[in-house]
Amino acid sequence: MNSKVGSKMKFCSTRFGNVIGSSGSVLPIFKRQLESQSDLTLTSKTMTRFIMTIDEAASFVLKAATVTSGGEIFISKMRALKINDLAEALLQRWIDVNGDSKSQIVEIGKKQGEKEWEELMLEDELEVAYDYGDFIGILNSSCKSKEIVNSYNRVINNIDIHSHYSEHMQKEEIIKYLVSNNLIN
Repeated sequence: MNSKVGSKMKFCSTRFGNVIGSSGSVLPIFKRQLESQSDLTLTSKTMTRFIMTIDEAASFVLKAATVTSGGEIFISKMRALKINDLAEALLQRWIDVNGDSKSQIVEIGKKQGEKEWEELMLEDELEVAYDYGDFIGILNSSCKSKEIVNSYNRVINNIDIHSHYSEHMQKEEIIKYLVSNNLIN
């Protein structure tokens, strides 16, 4: 390997919540359950999550790659929602569009190790977190050059790092978000 090429490489990490509509998301499960007139199964009615679309996730990763000086962890600022509100909004949307549904929302209990909420960063990371506008950068000792530190505003507890305590999208907002991102009709 050419050492000049290797010396120009920069690495960073990205951290974000659930990519709604992806194969690991609850949205396709809820949609299948509605289509088959099955119950919408929730692990917990109090569960909260941060969400973003596949396009938002891809755009975020590319943007982080363009602004990195190397070594940062970038965290997307995302909307939070209650999974129960998502289920209720989808069920109501189904009824509004199709006229009826045999589906009900049923709480089935958490799986072992499943969390009620998400945390985007640790409290001690706030000490080295900087606001990049639509995302946060956590700097490490190798990337704390003066121009980076002076270019961005320091984050002082003004970011929602915990999905449980964040402002949650209302059901109407959830439907608008899903429709505008072509995740539902």
